[in-house]
Amino acid sequence: MPNTIATRSAYLQLREERTGMREGYRFLDEQRLILAGELLQELAVCDTLQGSFEQLYRKTMERELREIDSSLEEQDREEAIRVRHFTAGIDQ
Repeated sequence: MPNTIATRSAYLQLREERTGMREGYRFLDEQRLILAGELLQELAVCDTLQGSFEQLYRKTMERELREIDSSLEEQDREEAIRVRHFTAGIDQ
């Protein structure tokens, strides 16, 4: 610490500086609380969007799987018809 003379003006200057520091900390604390509130709001929006995405994804996957199943059933039917025609030709 530098050598300073303990005078009333030095005391008042340090006290003013400390008051400014306290105001700065108070301001930063208020800003921190505002930012935390905004972050919580954004998290709520993200949760909502995530839920919507998952729901749409499930519906889409279910529809795709039904289409695949339907397609496979159609292929199975076509294959069965080909086998019948083939075996019918052998029997003759």
